[in-house]
Amino acid sequence: MLDAKIKKISDLCGGKADTDFAGALREVIDNMADPKCDSKAMRRISIDVFFKQDPRNGTVDIVLETTTKLAKPGGRRSIAFIGKGHDGQLGLFTDDPDQVAMFNQLADGQRKGV
Repeated sequence: MLDAKIKKISDLCGGKADTDFAGALREVIDNMADPKCDSKAMRRISIDVFFKQDPRNGTVDIVLETTTKLAKPGGRRSIAFIGKGHDGQLGLFTDDPDQVAMFNQLADGQRKGV
C-alpha cells in the first residue's frame, strides 16, 4: 500500500505554498524597502487552506490561497494658488498669479523710469 499522507503544507498543491510564500515574501521585502511606504506599518502574509469534502466519491478538494497585506504609499502634497490667469479664467497655478502680476507691473514701471 502506498503511504502518501499529507503531513505538511508543502505536500499540498504540488508545493504551491512554498512558491507562493517566496513570492509574497519578495513583495513584503520590496514594500518595506520602498521609501514612499510607511515604515511603521505592519505587513502580513496569509496562507489559507480550504478543504471541501465530496462524500460521494471520498475525495477532498483542497484550495490554497496566499495573500499579502502591504503598506500603502504615503500621500503626496502639493501647493497651488487659485486665481485668474491671463485668459481671465479662474484656475490653479504653481505660482501666485497676483504676485506674478505685481512683479510684472513693478518691472514695467522700472522700464518706464517710474
